[in-house]
Amino acid sequence: MSESTGTVDFTVGSETFQTWYKVVGDIDCGVRPLVILHGGPGFPHIYVRCHTRLWESRGIPVVLYDQLGCGGSTRLRDKPKEFWTFELLIAELENLVTKLGIQDNFDVLGHSWGGALAASYRLVLANTYASMHLWETGCRELIEMLPGDDMQITIAELEKDNTVYLAIEFGRHGPSEFYCTGNQKNFDIVDRLHDIQQSTLVINGANDQATDMCVAPLFWRIPNAKWVQFSQATHQPFFEEPERYFELVGEFLTMQPL
Repeated sequence: MSESTGTVDFTVGSETFQTWYKVVGDIDCGVRPLVILHGGPGFPHIYVRCHTRLWESRGIPVVLYDQLGCGGSTRLRDKPKEFWTFELLIAELENLVTKLGIQDNFDVLGHSWGGALAASYRLVLANTYASMHLWETGCRELIEMLPGDDMQITIAELEKDNTVYLAIEFGRHGPSEFYCTGNQKNFDIVDRLHDIQQSTLVINGANDQATDMCVAPLFWRIPNAKWVQFSQATHQPFFEEPERYFELVGEFLTMQPL
């Protein structure tokens, strides 16, 4: 398998950081590359590297990278939570594709948090959301459906002492993913979804943390959107229903534009 790894400089103000990336396949082969935006935030690319099978099965070059602050990219443990914004990480993505020379011709697959970052490309939005309020509301409904009290008590204990969680999550949510007070509390792009003119594939699982409530606006508001739900999946259908998932994504990415 053809692959290469490296880093690119990413300058923010007077500071220069490093973004780590891996390219699987030949980005100059004439097929539009697919850039994978991992979730988290703060989860490195490792769990989404299974998408490299799209190069083997469909001849689609795949670009993996670690967003700033995790994996092989520059770690910034001392930065305040105000530093970690959508604008910062979108700028990092734009910087990466420019440095790789694919800025005018690439697709994006964003999973969970990564889907929220994806804005104006041919999109696969996997297990993501358009509104943090809808995400939180949907999660709360899932908690109420849990059998017994132990899991609900566990979540309550997490909210009492969330030191480790917040260190990993950049203060994105707040006490937990189920109660949002962090940087994303007011995140809501529902009213701007109609501006996305690119063909878009929306994915979630039947038992997903990205509930139908928070996924539905992506389908109803994006003009050229298709929504597929995986009946046997939760939040990572590429692990739970891989054959169907990669067949669907591969077909979508190689079809004619809607």
